[in-house]
Amino acid sequence: MNVKYLKCGALLLMMLPILMMLPTFAISQSTTATNNQNNAGTRYLGFQNNWGLSVRTDGITRMRINPSGSLFGGSVPTDGYIGIGDNPADIRSRLTITGTNNTFFGGAGYRSWMKTGVFNLENSDNLYVGLKDEGFNRSDAIFAWGDDGGGNALNNARFIFAGTAPVNGSCTNCPTNSSGLNGREVLRMNPNGNIGIGPLFVQNNQPKSTMHLHIENNLSNWLQISNQNLGLTPNLISQSDGLRIGIFGSANNLVNGNAMIYNQENRHLLFSTGSGTGITTPTNTRERMRITAVANPTELPNGNIGNYNPGNINGNRTRVAISHDPANPVTRPLSLLHLGYNTGSFLFPGTTDGWRSWMDVGMFVAQGTDNMYFGLKPEGNDRFDAVINWGDNQNPAGPFQVGPDNLRFVFTSTIAVGSGDPISTSNDGLEVMRMEPQDGQTFQYNNFGMVGIGNFAANGPNTAPADVVDAKLDIDGDLRIRQVNQDDLLERVLVVDPTDHNRVYWRDVNSITANANIQANNGTSLDPNSIDPIVQLGQELVGGTPAYTGIGELLNDREIPMNGQDLIFSSTNAGFTTPGIERIAIGAAPPSAPGTPVFPSLPTSFFNNASSKLQVFNATEQTGAHFVTLMDPLGIGFSPDQYSGAKGTVFADENDKSIIGLLGQGISLTQGTRTEGVRGESFGSGNNVGVSGRSIVTPFTSTGGEFTSRSVDGICLPGTSVGVRGRATGSNTSNIAILGEVDNGNPCNAAENYAGFFNGDVFVNGTLTQASDENLKSNIQNIQGTDALNIIRNLNPVSFEYDNSINERMMLPDGIQYGFVAQDVEQVLPAIVHTTTLPAEFDSLGNEISPAFEFLSLESQDLIPLLLAAAQEQSQTVDSLSNELAQKDSLLNDVNDRLTQLENCLSNLLPLLCQINNSAIQQNDEETQEALLHQINVELFDGENIILEQNIPNPFAERTVINFSIPASVGEAKLLFYNNQGRMIRTVKINERGAGQVNVFGAELSKGTYSYTLICDGEVISTKKMVKQ
Repeated sequence: MNVKYLKCGALLLMMLPILMMLPTFAISQSTTATNNQNNAGTRYLGFQNNWGLSVRTDGITRMRINPSGSLFGGSVPTDGYIGIGDNPADIRSRLTITGTNNTFFGGAGYRSWMKTGVFNLENSDNLYVGLKDEGFNRSDAIFAWGDDGGGNALNNARFIFAGTAPVNGSCTNCPTNSSGLNGREVLRMNPNGNIGIGPLFVQNNQPKSTMHLHIENNLSNWLQISNQNLGLTPNLISQSDGLRIGIFGSANNLVNGNAMIYNQENRHLLFSTGSGTGITTPTNTRERMRITAVANPTELPNGNIGNYNPGNINGNRTRVAISHDPANPVTRPLSLLHLGYNTGSFLFPGTTDGWRSWMDVGMFVAQGTDNMYFGLKPEGNDRFDAVINWGDNQNPAGPFQVGPDNLRFVFTSTIAVGSGDPISTSNDGLEVMRMEPQDGQTFQYNNFGMVGIGNFAANGPNTAPADVVDAKLDIDGDLRIRQVNQDDLLERVLVVDPTDHNRVYWRDVNSITANANIQANNGTSLDPNSIDPIVQLGQELVGGTPAYTGIGELLNDREIPMNGQDLIFSSTNAGFTTPGIERIAIGAAPPSAPGTPVFPSLPTSFFNNASSKLQVFNATEQTGAHFVTLMDPLGIGFSPDQYSGAKGTVFADENDKSIIGLLGQGISLTQGTRTEGVRGESFGSGNNVGVSGRSIVTPFTSTGGEFTSRSVDGICLPGTSVGVRGRATGSNTSNIAILGEVDNGNPCNAAENYAGFFNGDVFVNGTLTQASDENLKSNIQNIQGTDALNIIRNLNPVSFEYDNSINERMMLPDGIQYGFVAQDVEQVLPAIVHTTTLPAEFDSLGNEISPAFEFLSLESQDLIPLLLAAAQEQSQTVDSLSNELAQKDSLLNDVNDRLTQLENCLSNLLPLLCQINNSAIQQNDEETQEALLHQINVELFDGENIILEQNIPNPFAERTVINFSIPASVGEAKLLFYNNQGRMIRTVKINERGAGQVNVFGAELSKGTYSYTLICDGEVISTKKMVKQ
């Protein structure tokens, strides 16, 4: 290594006399007579003639001054221009700076007025900062950027702040950190005319609007506008001053991004359209809407500015005003929402008219002195009544007899042909009801306030003076009262006067006299004054046949009021032990004889009736019997815990019987008919259950609900057979088609405690989920990857087929299956192996027909976390190996780059040096040449140089030696050996300092190319290759 340094030094010394022989015109200065005088105005660097001056280094022109030429066909001369860069040729402004990555510039981004300024050029893109001549005594300051064309990427103008970079290098991907490699971008302008402020705008993420404000990391982003009175000293401006518009940032995505407009001063927030700020004044804002607070200063009726609070309410209460006329806006809002105009007319500008101080939380509409309020009215004790209010004239008043002001309810129909009546489709619409504040004239005392139901408008039928509203409730139309309480002790009835639009009066019932008559429908007349009247109902039935002895049928519809009494068909059958008597049949012959089957195995006709106490035959109505039960409809306090529409009870005390509490049958012999045996429906505002089944636990099997779908006598038919079908819809909270639950904690210690037990295949067209909330778990421990790998290694996956002969009730699937054997898994993970029992099967009489069967089951889903932990462990191992390999590749690439650079340097430098050396020798005489030879015979030594020499011999068979020299100033030194795959195979720590050697024995190494690297204090010094034969 020292020999190479000596050779380079000798070559440089040989070049010194050559440099001394350069022509004298290589560097020139002024040659005027005043050049040596003390007049600074006559000293300069350059030429007296019109030559350009170039500054070169390393044979490359770095700067050109006053280049000759012109632009735009000679219209723009370039005299006095300066170009800086590598061989600057295209100089277009007073100062042109050319970058190192420059391509040919065709001038597309240049303009002829870009003269007096700085023109920057790189990658065919340009930036001009300077002046633009706009005419007499005016030059605008210009910041312009452009593109010469080519490529699809946008060329942006960016403002970047570069802060202090970290000591160990700059971050390459931290756009919000000004200390990063790229700094913090503050502003970006693109050729589309959009401006972006803030990070992170990149080439593929450009500003999307003319002004686009953006910020990263879910931070708040604000635009702030403020002003102040400068005075003698400026006030401190904080983030709580002026107007702020932006979005709220938060790590909580549910609130992040809320858009906000804040006037942070105690002043109004005004909105307007169609008006300019140049014509507005503090008392003529020409606004369309304002958001303010009660205490904010506003325009007073007298034209001054001050506080307006006639109700003396809390000054921080919100007020929103929407103005009908921006030239006369609402500047003194009186309610939470105020529409229209300020209260008061031009004659009385300071009045509040019909407004009251309690009209706070609501909407207030005003025009002139008329107004309406829709909102809440506080009544104390946490009570707020909903109020619809209107004002202000109760009776005609003033010189123009204005009033009364009414509250009207008007319906307007669409004006399409045939869509409504002529009044509803008219411009005024159909008045349905009105309220008037005047006094009703029929009472002796004050009766202010009347309601008219009907059309009392100008386009209605009640426009004559005699037809106007003139009663507390004036109805133009019929009247229906659907429910009226009865009280037989009262003696007043309501009557109407047909001569006064049916005005209602009351009348004493005793003043009404008329005759009364009572008649029984079996043809017998009764005297209402009879002491003991007897009326027989219907005809006598003899031997099942009516004995028609007289008129007894019902001649028309009849009602029998119960009048609070019971109707009882009492039994004369002592002990009620005789069957076939005291029965009731409606619409048919008497019920079937006792003993008729209740539920035949194959019902083929609905005429298979059962023996019953009550039989209803129906061939014309939708329902055979309808029972309705109301829960305390009259509010009399009758409220038991349970209600039922119908109840069926069978009490049995015998063995081998089938007990059915309530039986429903649906029989149809026609295809396409939906037939249901039992349907339950519930409609309510609480918990609704369509069909409920409950079974009390016995020593045998108890089932809350059993549903079977089967064919008759084993006949196979087309279609789908479904045992249980669940469907849930219509809820905005939870829709659950089938819900199964077991007692929490298994209080009875049942051997099996399942919310669902399926004996057969299960198909799920959806997603299976289970509870995984952190709040539902305790003792949470991370699964170590090494533990998971050990568990996975000990598991034995197998393929198998189920043996259906073991238990035919288990419905095991056919064909080859893949999984585990529970007994094998139990040796590794006993926690996921369980003992499961297939319950015993009983017939309808409780006899066991198939015993219980016990077997092992496996929770396969618990293997997923173990597989994931094992995969994570393997991923970490792969990442570690990949990082180690990348480090080795980086070392080898660095060595290759250095070798390439050295080869390029030597190949370019040696011919030039040899040529210069020969030229010098030829031009010098023998004595001068000998002097030069003595001058280059210099011995150089650097005691601090670190040397790593090539191993000798190379290639080698069994042993080779590596010489090195490490100065004492080095703290830590080590030698790393790598194989031909770049994997490190040995590290040797070098503790000695100075010259030394390492003996390498490689008899056991395979043939190939190896490398070794010397690292001192963490820095790679040199890498060599060695070959093993």
